[in-house]
Amino acid sequence: MLEKIRTLKGKASHTVVMACVILAPLSIFLMSQYVYTGYLSLYSFSITIINYIAISVIMWSIIALSNKYTFGIVFSHIAMYIWAMVNYFVSYYRGNPVLPWDITALGTAGDVMLAYKYYPTLQMIVAGIYIIVISCVVSYTFPKRGLGFKKENIPSRAIALVIVFLCVIIIFSPKRIESYGAKTDVWDQAKAYKEGGTLAVFFANLRWLDVEVPEGYSEEMVDEIMSDVDTKAHKDVTRPNIIAIMNESWSDLEAYDGLEFSEDLMSEIKSIEGIHFGHAYASVFGAGTSASEFEFLTGNSMAFLPSGSIPYQQYTLTDTTSIASVLKDQGYSTHAFHPGDASSWNRNVAYPLLGFDTFKSRDDMTVDIIEAHGGYVSDASDFKELIADYEVRDKTKPYFYFNVTIQSHGGYQDTTYPTKVEVVGHEGEFPMAEQYLTLVKETDIAFAELIDYFKGVKEPVIIVMFGDHKPALEEEFYEFLYDHGDEVSMEEYLERFEVPYVFWTNMDTDIDTDITSLNFLGQKLLEYAGVKTSTYADYLLDLSSTLPAISFAGYFDSDGEAYSHLETNELTGLIDRYQIVQYSNLFGQHKEEWFDLLH
Repeated sequence: MLEKIRTLKGKASHTVVMACVILAPLSIFLMSQYVYTGYLSLYSFSITIINYIAISVIMWSIIALSNKYTFGIVFSHIAMYIWAMVNYFVSYYRGNPVLPWDITALGTAGDVMLAYKYYPTLQMIVAGIYIIVISCVVSYTFPKRGLGFKKENIPSRAIALVIVFLCVIIIFSPKRIESYGAKTDVWDQAKAYKEGGTLAVFFANLRWLDVEVPEGYSEEMVDEIMSDVDTKAHKDVTRPNIIAIMNESWSDLEAYDGLEFSEDLMSEIKSIEGIHFGHAYASVFGAGTSASEFEFLTGNSMAFLPSGSIPYQQYTLTDTTSIASVLKDQGYSTHAFHPGDASSWNRNVAYPLLGFDTFKSRDDMTVDIIEAHGGYVSDASDFKELIADYEVRDKTKPYFYFNVTIQSHGGYQDTTYPTKVEVVGHEGEFPMAEQYLTLVKETDIAFAELIDYFKGVKEPVIIVMFGDHKPALEEEFYEFLYDHGDEVSMEEYLERFEVPYVFWTNMDTDIDTDITSLNFLGQKLLEYAGVKTSTYADYLLDLSSTLPAISFAGYFDSDGEAYSHLETNELTGLIDRYQIVQYSNLFGQHKEEWFDLLH
């Protein structure tokens, strides 16, 4: 009888163990989604299954390698808990969750994320307690031995690995994942992760690692489009020195009605004699600086590349035509400066491929460094370094200088950095926003001093400064800022991607301040400077007369009407042709004459 009881108990124990193993991926999926979304959700059977399979890849791999059910289940819960938290915070501060191509920028991502402060949500605390309970239950329920993977029982481990293999076959087919309902949304990745599961949609995004060939693409079509370009007659007389400054997170928040600050944020800049002030549209919000650099320098648009992709890691892998390479072909010395880490966003690799002769980072600075919040180099120090470099330039050549600042980098939670600008009527309500506004005022003062210096130079010079994206601030602040109600128009949606730009020059040249986008702004700079440009540049300038602004988020027509990329209208054909030409520029076997300097 005793032996029979032991046998029944053993069978019951085995049943409980198998039930725990089978249910574990489901537990992990629901727990991780709870952490990421902030609420408990019910998912369709197909979405649940595909996420179950995705999580099984992790869990069964750990079980097979560790030879322990307990460790595999507990470790998988913890790993997905961390994964969900990371996606939550990255989405909160950047707008997009973690995407496959972010893996190529882990170093930069680590530096960026360390600038922020993190506070666990109630859901994170509840899920953490749940994991502790699960760990205790599993540890108590499971036998102390492993899977019994002895030499004479190797088939058990083989079965586990077969399970992993079968799951991998399914998971690494993005189209198959989407057939289960876990679909990507390049326009709203955060929403896709919420609706389809963070892990399954992450794997589904692997399809975007390769840029799809545009419909109707052929090199013959490219030749046809480019042959029709009306190449412009360029002055090519003075070859002025050209300085382009991309100012980190610079934004014109004074442009919105109903918002008042304790100080005018751009009074110094706007009072500069001969200043030209306008607004442009970026393709990123809150982060993604290198995407804006890429658009400005190359004329290519992120509208035709995967959401959240990183051009410097993914597409700038060989010599790439840019403003720098075009000017270098005309005898310019070309220089880049960023007062951060040289390897950030892979700049130390990408800049030489874009045609820059030199690239200096914070470690190479020669002036005394004054830090702003978070230890970032202030714009005042940045611009002093710019002036120092200008004074020691090779004066036998015209000079191009591209400066990416870092003062107003995200974080805005440095309690040691004094806040001087407040939101009137809401003082102290938005501490991140008020610290950011203080930094914008510092930029205002520093840029005015920079222009004061260049007013004294004799050589012709043209300067442009523009923002790369809006800052990542409290979501409540943006809700207060926009206050559009339930119905948000396309124009109102695009406000999140609007950044300011300014031109100043000591030359006699016409400069317009119409709305534009960063991919067109760089080409306009060359046009205003009067230097030679490529056929591609002329193509972009022609296109901008009909399509003045296009970004990943949407576009405008010449009447200022805003549109989504999801709709079809009379501009769709122009956009499709732009995509074809850009694809040829980045990936095709095109004629160099279309994209390199006109000879």
